[in-house]
Amino acid sequence: MEQLAIFVEGQTEAIFMEKFLFAIIDRKQIKIETQRKQGKGYFQTTLAAEEENKKYFVMIADCCNDEAVKSEMLNFFDTGRASPYKRVLGLRDVYPIPISEITRLKDRLKEDLPHNFKIFLAIQEIEAWFIAENSHFLKVHPKLTPEFIYKETGIEIAPNIVESIYHPAEELNKIFNTANKEYKKKKSFLNQYVYKLDYDELYLNLPSQVPSLGDFVTELDSFFT
Repeated sequence: MEQLAIFVEGQTEAIFMEKFLFAIIDRKQIKIETQRKQGKGYFQTTLAAEEENKKYFVMIADCCNDEAVKSEMLNFFDTGRASPYKRVLGLRDVYPIPISEITRLKDRLKEDLPHNFKIFLAIQEIEAWFIAENSHFLKVHPKLTPEFIYKETGIEIAPNIVESIYHPAEELNKIFNTANKEYKKKKSFLNQYVYKLDYDELYLNLPSQVPSLGDFVTELDSFFT
């Protein structure tokens, strides 16, 4: 069984990543275990898939903080827990760091990473990827067309410009507000929301238009093929 570890910054990323992986990989071939940081340096399992023989095993670790992603990955290596894993990936947001500082942030995150460890950025937040998959807004409310959203909020939801949005989660909430709804970071909300997203679109079409998503999908493809 080939093993992959993905360290993410928070609950939103963990919930999305689980659904994304199950959507792009046959469930008969993959086991996913999600863990959440508890206390000082400990992860507690919050979800475990069935114990059948699988081709792939993925451990998703919710670090509960964007700045903790790298330190938890390094701790994973230093304690020897990374040894069974073919690759160890990190995924974190950029916000509230200014867009002008992204290159410097990338350079800092690359420093001192062991072989087969990589950290990816969702620019500026993973919610930019959600906005890019703009067809799902009609599942939130039938009036949330691109034209209506732009008229009410001034927000353009074209995939090729979402990475220029400074605070995507805030903009996503503004879009929801126009339909008298809210975008929430609560687990109960996110567990329902992620099922509205079109994962074929996120996997097949949007990576060519959203560079940060494209970089991450390319890395996943190289592991799963």
